[in-house]
Amino acid sequence: MNPRLPILIVGGVILAGVFISTHRDMIENPPQTPREACGQIMDGNYCRAAVAFNEMRQERRPQVAAVPSRPDDRRTPGVIDSRITQANISRTICNPDFIKARTPPPSWTAATTRRMADVLYPDQNPDNLVLDQLVPIALGGAPKDQRNLWLQSWAGEQNGEKKDGLETLLNRMVCSGQLTLAAAQQAVALDWIGSYDHAMTPQNLARFGLPQRWASAPKIRQQAMQQQVVLPASEPQEPVVLQAEIEPEAQGYEVPAIPIN
Repeated sequence: MNPRLPILIVGGVILAGVFISTHRDMIENPPQTPREACGQIMDGNYCRAAVAFNEMRQERRPQVAAVPSRPDDRRTPGVIDSRITQANISRTICNPDFIKARTPPPSWTAATTRRMADVLYPDQNPDNLVLDQLVPIALGGAPKDQRNLWLQSWAGEQNGEKKDGLETLLNRMVCSGQLTLAAAQQAVALDWIGSYDHAMTPQNLARFGLPQRWASAPKIRQQAMQQQVVLPASEPQEPVVLQAEIEPEAQGYEVPAIPIN
C-alpha cells in the first residue's frame, strides 16, 4: 500500500469536514444545477458572468419569463426591518459589511426561487427568474420575509437588473443625504417602474458612477432631466404601509412555505 494513502485519506476527511462546516446552507439546500452549485461556492457575480458568456458562445439568450413586472401587493406588500432607521444608516445600509451580512446565502435564494416558481409559476423555467426583495436590503428591507419576496424575469423590458440598478442609485442617494430612507422605501414599494423612469437620468447615474446603460428611456429622460430627487410615481398615490419584519434575527434561513392564495 502506498504509505501516502492514509495521509491523503485523513486530509480528505479534514477538508470535507471544513467544507461542511463552512457551507451548512449548501448542505441544507442542495443545489439542483451546476449554476446553483457555482453560486454557492464562489461569488455569484462570477458565476452569472460565466453562465452568460457560455450562453453567448452557444448563441443562447435568457428567455423572458411570463410573470408580472410588478408584484401582487396582496401577497407582497413590502416588509422592512424596523431597527434600520434614518438615524443609523451610516452603520447599517451605508455600510457594505452590514449589507453583506444581511444577504441570505445563495443556496437559500436558489431553493426559495425554485419553491416559489413551482407554486406560483409552474409553467416557467426557474432559470429565467430572479428572487427579489421588494424593499431591498440596501434600503432596510427584510431579507427573507415572504411578504417582501417576489419573482422577476431576468430578461425583458422590466427586468431584475433594472430594479437592482434603481436600488443601487437609491441607496447612494440616501447615503449621500439627497433622499430620506422612508422616501426611498416608498419609491420601490409603491411603483418601482415609475421610480426607475424618473430617477435613472444620465446625470444621476454619472453623479454616482453608475453605468449609463441603466438610463431610462429618452422620452422619460426629457421629462426628468433636471430632477435630482426621485418621485415615487408619475401620478400622486397614497403611501404604502410597509409592514415590519416579525421573524427573529436568530432564526435560520429556512425556505418559506409559499401559499397559493
